[in-house]
Amino acid sequence: MTEEVKKMALLANMTEKTVKYKLTLSYSISVLLFQITIAAGILLLLAFDVVSNLVLFAGGIVFFVIIALVAYMAAFWQFFAQLESPHGNKEGLYWTISFIIPFAALYLIFTVIPIFPLEYIWFPALGLSYLMVAILIEHSYVTHDMLLARPYLIQGILLVILSGVSWILYTTGILKGLNLNIAQMGAVMLTSAFASVVSIIEAEKSFNVG
Repeated sequence: MTEEVKKMALLANMTEKTVKYKLTLSYSISVLLFQITIAAGILLLLAFDVVSNLVLFAGGIVFFVIIALVAYMAAFWQFFAQLESPHGNKEGLYWTISFIIPFAALYLIFTVIPIFPLEYIWFPALGLSYLMVAILIEHSYVTHDMLLARPYLIQGILLVILSGVSWILYTTGILKGLNLNIAQMGAVMLTSAFASVVSIIEAEKSFNVG
């Protein structure tokens, strides 16, 4: 009987670890998925010179953010349907406002105070969106011991820091001839790869302990 209880406890422990591991992997993959979708979308917008129409450009970015969200939820729908979220039925709302508020706020602010071209605002807005996801969603999963890493926090911090660098490069003209949109896309891809790899390593380490 004692042996059977031990086996059941071990099975329960492995099940719990597997859920944490899979949730962490899904978050790590989602960071990459968002970056690939958004970067591809911006490249398409640049290719068709939509950047000359800022309303269409901003709308196009929002459209590709929505596509990324839908793709992520579709890929992990069955897993999340069985997962008891610490946010209850508000998680979808939190994801939505995390990507609406920063974009709407920054585009409004920099329209009124034009110290940075609107065509580059998607970059800091994306960073702030990730920080909102980290605060509203990711943090709760971590504090409930359901998530093993914080890819959105890592990515958000890096993008906000690099947004400051982008502003300095633009205002000082240090790198003349630099295509800032393409440079920002490169930064987004590199930082997302870094955040994902760090999170996957943390998941692997935690999953393999004991």
